[in-house]
Amino acid sequence: MTVLCVFGQHNYGDPERGLGYEYLNFIPALKNLGHEVLFFESLDKLKYADYADMNRQLLQMVETEKPDVIFCVLMTYEIWLETLQLIREGSNAALIHWATDDSWKYEQASCFLAPMFDLHVTTYPSAMEKAEKEGLDNFVLSQWAADTSRMAPPIPAEQCRYPVSFVGSTYGNRQQWMDDLKQRGIEVETFGYGWPNGPVAAKDIAGILRESRIRLNFVDSGMVIVYGKPVRSRQIKARVFEARGECGRA
Repeated sequence: MTVLCVFGQHNYGDPERGLGYEYLNFIPALKNLGHEVLFFESLDKLKYADYADMNRQLLQMVETEKPDVIFCVLMTYEIWLETLQLIREGSNAALIHWATDDSWKYEQASCFLAPMFDLHVTTYPSAMEKAEKEGLDNFVLSQWAADTSRMAPPIPAEQCRYPVSFVGSTYGNRQQWMDDLKQRGIEVETFGYGWPNGPVAAKDIAGILRESRIRLNFVDSGMVIVYGKPVRSRQIKARVFEARGECGRA
């Protein structure tokens, strides 16, 4: 099959933040399954005159390439609902959406995007429950994973380069958490956008994880409103699996 992937090449569409998880993992996985894979950039706005130009170019690509499957990972509404509807009406492609943040994004985007797709993949049982109550029957529950090709046996603690490490951008409470740990005598080597070490190449993340005695992962995306009340949004993301299973290449 020909699969057209619609998402960003870089995190948040910014080359300074490094290659995005979807670009690094979904495209190779689909190719390894034997599919022909095409790519459409949907996050880097500098590649287009405006959002209208982006959406027109996507429609043109679908018309020219005639993919069998269109696999989207959308931030919110960078690909318009009207564009998705035109694709549904004018092509034979199956439309699939992988939702990354339904712990807080369901009410903001997913519940409106889902009807435009043949399949909406969520990683949150809570989103499944909401979808069922609202009559959305195209939701399926899945989960993130780690790339087995990057796994290797763990190394002894005394050979680890970092006592404690964290890989991820700095936002929300993360700086405060690091400061609190430092006050307790725990020095954390931090990597990612906003930290002194800065972003690291995706190929180096597995090595950092493997060479760390303790690997930190934070699952708090901030405050969200649920049924009119502010609550903490707890997430399960790919790093949960990478930190536990992706120990780096031997």
